[in-house]
Amino acid sequence: IHSFEPILNTYDKLVSNTKEYPKVICHNLALGNEVGETEIAIFDDVNSELNSLVRSNMNNDINSKKETIKISTIDDFMAVNKLQTIDLLKIDTEGFELNVMNGASNAFKNNQVKLVFLEVGLDNEFNNRHQYFVDVQLYLTKKNFVFVGFYEIVHILLPKKYHFADALYVNSKYI
Repeated sequence: IHSFEPILNTYDKLVSNTKEYPKVICHNLALGNEVGETEIAIFDDVNSELNSLVRSNMNNDINSKKETIKISTIDDFMAVNKLQTIDLLKIDTEGFELNVMNGASNAFKNNQVKLVFLEVGLDNEFNNRHQYFVDVQLYLTKKNFVFVGFYEIVHILLPKKYHFADALYVNSKYI
């Protein structure tokens, strides 16, 4: 299991929480559609799950902490680490999901990804923290993936509508 976390403090927690699991390999790295570095304005530890590489989703407080993080692509990571397949690609990147998948173009083209599990937005009008389900559906359908179902559906109505869920897709080659 390869697990990725670009924010140093959260990465340290990931390493600590998985130290009893020798098959979990942690990487202080973000995944996206290009290799490089970028600066991110991060939320505090209490709200660290809100951190995102989407500029409009970053902490916009003038006093927010900034951190420079490394970014790679799935294709590059697979090549460097000599990985042949990804059994389950789980993505929770607060609106950066399509960027992550765009960085896996060769892996998708070569049917090296078997399953994709990711958060999707169910309301395109108010929810900019998650990729809109329709956009993900169109993207993955073109990559020969079949939608399996929604899991952990969340509906928040106040102060504004906010609907999202986890979605599971399977590569049709593996059905």
